[in-house]
Amino acid sequence: MSVLGRIAVTGTPLALSLLIGCSQAPLDEEPEAHTKTQPVYGGIVSTEENDAVVHLTSGPDHARYCSGTVVAPRLVITARHCVAPYVEGSYRCDADGDFSSSLPRSPATAGAVGLAYDPELVEIRMGQFPFDKEPAFGEKIYTIPTDTICRNDIAIVRVDRDLPIAPRAMRLKDPTLPGELVTVVGYGKTFTDVPGRHERHDVEIQAVGKSTIYPEGKGAFDRTLRLGQAACPGDSGGPTLADSGAILGVFSIIENECNSDTARNYYTQLAPYRNFIEDAFEDSGFEVLYEPTPSNGAGGAAGASGDSGGGGGTDASGGSAGAGGTSSTIEGRRKKKDGCSVGAVGDAGALGGLAPLVLGLVALRRRSHAKPGPR
Repeated sequence: MSVLGRIAVTGTPLALSLLIGCSQAPLDEEPEAHTKTQPVYGGIVSTEENDAVVHLTSGPDHARYCSGTVVAPRLVITARHCVAPYVEGSYRCDADGDFSSSLPRSPATAGAVGLAYDPELVEIRMGQFPFDKEPAFGEKIYTIPTDTICRNDIAIVRVDRDLPIAPRAMRLKDPTLPGELVTVVGYGKTFTDVPGRHERHDVEIQAVGKSTIYPEGKGAFDRTLRLGQAACPGDSGGPTLADSGAILGVFSIIENECNSDTARNYYTQLAPYRNFIEDAFEDSGFEVLYEPTPSNGAGGAAGASGDSGGGGGTDASGGSAGAGGTSSTIEGRRKKKDGCSVGAVGDAGALGGLAPLVLGLVALRRRSHAKPGPR
């Protein structure tokens, strides 16, 4: 079995904000800066249809960046490791979201995640080429208590102003199933001369992990879905999208090199975290935009409560009330399997012996940023 590779994550220590119901201590160890990044592998330049996918920078020097998706006028959903300090190193996750004893962690704190950054150290920019645009600043960050990257890699950032982008619906009531074809979207330095946001279509969901909404799941970590070659470091927090345009999950970790035929990409599913998401929306005064249930009744039990137990935010302050738009329904496509029914892929080597995992987060070259002024 191969040892996990080093995780390309950066950031420097700073005063971390206290999360409600979260007791882990701030981390005192941060990884070194990296500058190499890659985009959605095999993707194309993104279209205006995916302008809801936005660029996110975080940390005291805004030295790392991710992707996120607008889900309400002032809410962006992303991965937790995009908005909190993380200790890189070698480790192995098991299917339940814990560290596997089959590989000693090196250093001893490898894979640990700390409390969320000060929200004002998070900036959101919009557009295909967002890098020189005026940002919206974080106002509050919602996360679920955890001290490991192996589980609960999901966060919602509330920004200080309405974003002029139509929010995306989310799949929160129905399960995501193996065999569905999806679109992957994210930012990163491209393999060509074209920077900015990229997307890749018709990516097959290979496996879906267990959750209360899909208890028969296997072949992926609990509450995640697994794709093959698609996203790369630098696309963290970016969405995988159903044909309806609804968000199914946010990009978390990679197994093997992203441009390899053996690449496996794990996305934190949204549906198992329905309670957490609904609580964040209620706290911020927005209406949740759900993916409409397919007309053929496919999928799991609508209205399932989900696995999560809610989470806390930082720097609580009132959010403006608003409501999302509407979304048309296009039933999710299933890939045909030469006369065989599409089902969950096997146990992926029992998941205890996973090949190298690499977080989908990458350092951006340090740039100077003006300190946020009065808003």
